[in-house]
Amino acid sequence: MTGSTRDGFRSRFGPWGLPAALLVLLSCPTLLSATDLLSATDLETGLRAYHDGSYAAAAKSLLPLAKRGDQEAQFAVGVMYSQGRGFELDNAQAAAWFLEAAKQGDPRASYSLGLLYHWGQGVPSDPQTALRWIRRAGIHGSAEAQYALGVMYAKAQGVPQDLVEASRWYFKAANQGHSKAQYNLGLMYAKGRAVPKDDQAAANWFRKAAEQGDPRAQYNLGVLFVNGRGVERDYAQAYVWLSQAALSDDPEIASQSAEGLAVVLEAMSALEKDTAQQLSAAYRHRSRPTSHD
Repeated sequence: MTGSTRDGFRSRFGPWGLPAALLVLLSCPTLLSATDLLSATDLETGLRAYHDGSYAAAAKSLLPLAKRGDQEAQFAVGVMYSQGRGFELDNAQAAAWFLEAAKQGDPRASYSLGLLYHWGQGVPSDPQTALRWIRRAGIHGSAEAQYALGVMYAKAQGVPQDLVEASRWYFKAANQGHSKAQYNLGLMYAKGRAVPKDDQAAANWFRKAAEQGDPRAQYNLGVLFVNGRGVERDYAQAYVWLSQAALSDDPEIASQSAEGLAVVLEAMSALEKDTAQQLSAAYRHRSRPTSHD
């Protein structure tokens, strides 16, 4: 499988995009049977077809593998049923295939199954069953599940509110680079909710989320630079982050950021404005997505 094919599967199905069969091929100390090799080839063919948008061909390759117990194929088929790609949209079938993959320990499948129970799609709405599957995914390392558990505990969704438990799950997800968890953790440190009030920690987590493009984090980081909270007061850095946040599709964030920019510009000298604009242009250039042929 080419790198772009694997990356495409990861972007659709999460960070565990490398097919289990290929992992076996790479790590198994003994020779594999011809059936194993054919299964790996079929899996690669199916995933490449999905990546290329040939969903009927993907379904033709992946469904037999799923029926034979291939965990990666089971998860992929579940996703395709949930999307209506290659199969008619059928969340009950999606749940059934997610369950098969989840029973084999696939955290993506556990999380996806938990979401279906949470929303009552294809299965009865059941907060406790949702929590059980999402927790299982979180324990096995799914950053999305860890973030979801943080939200559930913070907002008392299916569980009693527990901000300490929420912060614990946010921390796990944030350390895996989950930008929303990083933002929420920054907010907890800024407000001293379930963690000691710590502006430096807040700025650190806001920066991590801001660098991934979260406009709320960009706005909050800009405000911290304006006020010198947790960071040295720096109007140029405040300008950089507020100007980024002002580009948000969220009208409230964009409006507040524009107001903040006006305050910052009024406080800056002409030289500081020139420096700030250069820094902002350099940041936009660095953060521009790289095209791949």
